[in-house]
Amino acid sequence: MNLQQPAWRQGANAGFDKMDFFEVLPSCRIRQGGFSILNQSMGGIKMNTQGWIRGYMAKNMEEETFLAHVVECLGREFEAEAGIKKEGDRFLAKFGVYETQLNTADLIRLKLKGPYCLDKHILDQLQQQSFGFDKYRSQYIRYVYGNFYRTEDVCVY
Repeated sequence: MNLQQPAWRQGANAGFDKMDFFEVLPSCRIRQGGFSILNQSMGGIKMNTQGWIRGYMAKNMEEETFLAHVVECLGREFEAEAGIKKEGDRFLAKFGVYETQLNTADLIRLKLKGPYCLDKHILDQLQQQSFGFDKYRSQYIRYVYGNFYRTEDVCVY
């Protein structure tokens, strides 16, 4: 089977300035290299993440590629079509009917601040648009918000 890679996976800046529409990111269930593990639990797909791998990715990937990866992860976590679009020095990230935007300076700042800071920023922006979710829904979201245990049932994750 010959699958074509999305433009953002083909190399540095490949196709970003030629995108006219939001690129729908692939909804793959298995990732090479152990970047994420999807599991079926409690009525939906929940995503796990490897924090140390995300740290390497945040430090070494180019900003546009890292943003595309984060948007793909969030799209898979919430089972929504997700895409990005570059317009000048800003990026639009779309999740179903919700969207948010970042400029390049914010993207660089968030990427360098921490491996999950960009994810948190995007989710906080979406929450302001009435996008609701449980901050304990999966190991991935707990990493994003730094919630490593639930205080109400004292259950260490």
